[in-house]
Amino acid sequence: MDKKFTEEEATLYDRQIRLWGLDAQKRLRNARILVCGMSGLGAEVAKNLVLAGVKSLTMLDQVNLTLEHCQSNFLAPRDQVSAEVGDVDAKDREYFKDFDIVLVTSAMKDTLIKVNGFCRDLGIKFLSGDVFGFFGYAFMDLVEHEFVEEVMKSSNSDLDADEPVKKRPKKDAEGEQEEEESKTKMVKTIMSFVPLEKSLASDWSQEAYKKRIKRMDPSFFVLHVLYEFQSREGRHPLLEHEEGDLKTLKSLGESITQKFNLPETKIPEAIYPMLFSEISPSAAIVGGILAQEIIKIISNRDAPHNNFFFFNPLETAGIVEKVGY
Repeated sequence: MDKKFTEEEATLYDRQIRLWGLDAQKRLRNARILVCGMSGLGAEVAKNLVLAGVKSLTMLDQVNLTLEHCQSNFLAPRDQVSAEVGDVDAKDREYFKDFDIVLVTSAMKDTLIKVNGFCRDLGIKFLSGDVFGFFGYAFMDLVEHEFVEEVMKSSNSDLDADEPVKKRPKKDAEGEQEEEESKTKMVKTIMSFVPLEKSLASDWSQEAYKKRIKRMDPSFFVLHVLYEFQSREGRHPLLEHEEGDLKTLKSLGESITQKFNLPETKIPEAIYPMLFSEISPSAAIVGGILAQEIIKIISNRDAPHNNFFFFNPLETAGIVEKVGY
């Protein structure tokens, strides 16, 4: 049975409770989260979730600390580090059953697909993400997720008498402002998601997809280039191999363009030099989004992103794309 929410906890999380309510904070206190990959991105998510007050946070990582990590990861001290090695790719399905949410960062595509499959089998919410230079992404497969949203309706709507009433200004026939009664209502919604494998395997030769490509941000296809690079090289693009990696990225970009029958200029050539190493500001942006989504998922408040979030450095913008439905 859950412990009673103490006065000390109420004081500590006062701002959050006023923001999303006591019930949501109680759910956070009971949440068990696994974060795999403690690069700059993983560190950002872990920090934000610990501050939010989750019950338990397990951090899993198998990579030795490098100079690059010290430059992008504020949790990595510059003097001495001791860490327990653990490879998420080596874990079987049973390992994940004790968690409510699993986040995998800085992993190969095949690993992400495998862990995503384990989580779907177990009914566990799965998220993934990575940062490549200035570019970053997050993916969410929540299987089926139920949440509530606050909606506002006019006083003429059929709402229960005990629902809160708000007032908003409106103009009368002479242009003078008067107040119109409105009510808020908590509406319950169920949202379905698809696994990463299905999303990446979307058939872009279909007519509906062809029309969408024209208005779609290039980030989804940049991600395909980066996944192919990882599969070939076993790592992220690195500045120490900049010349060779840049050629490889451009070559893979041409292959992806042909594979999906994209317009030749769909993947801007200017993006390739921006994909090297891990930039801490981009990790902060994507890490903030991932932590925000995890908190929304746990609290069952507001609609989560479905299903990709991208940070496009060329546009200095975040983009949400729904792919694979």
